[in-house]
Amino acid sequence: MPAPTPGRPVAPPVPAKNGAPAIAPRSAVALPDMARMLAPLQDGLDPAVIVVVGPPGTGKTSFAAGAKDPVFLFTDKGGGRTLSKRIHKHRIFPNAWDVVPGESPTVRVVNEDGVESEEPREYLLQWVRALLEKPHDRRTAVLDTLNNAQTLLYRYLCDVEKVSSIEHVDGGFQKGFTRAAEHMARLRDMVWDLRDRRRMNVVLTSHQ
Repeated sequence: MPAPTPGRPVAPPVPAKNGAPAIAPRSAVALPDMARMLAPLQDGLDPAVIVVVGPPGTGKTSFAAGAKDPVFLFTDKGGGRTLSKRIHKHRIFPNAWDVVPGESPTVRVVNEDGVESEEPREYLLQWVRALLEKPHDRRTAVLDTLNNAQTLLYRYLCDVEKVSSIEHVDGGFQKGFTRAAEHMARLRDMVWDLRDRRRMNVVLTSHQ
């Protein structure tokens, strides 16, 4: 079992069953040295692109909040609820990937309580372009999460093609996933442009 984080209580491992090795609970796993990992994002060194991967509730967003002057692009409506108030004014909640010609200016969303509502569309790619092209004082862009960004992309491709599933885009036979990969590659290029042209750090979070 990895060494525990100093000053943090550690739960005992889960007892073995049927001869299998004991499993260390999540709280027993030592956390990385956050100060060391955040140093490139805080100290004015060359900007970095960091991907933070972990299950929900493991501190990915809190970690990103420690970066220099962050702006958050939350593809999950509930994102950032535990962040400090100084972060709240720099939160954006994209609920669509990009503009679909002829679509409604609003989108139906369902909150975590299952309540539906209509909200103005906020386009993820438009916000990334704004960070690239318009004046601002942010030093770090945080996309939280890539998983939900992919969901927005799949919905966009389905809306463009007027089909019900990504598997039916471009006539099926996995072509929809190929199209999605091409769009993700464009987002990747924009991320590198944020680093290279705007000298911004970029933190991408993912559940897997």
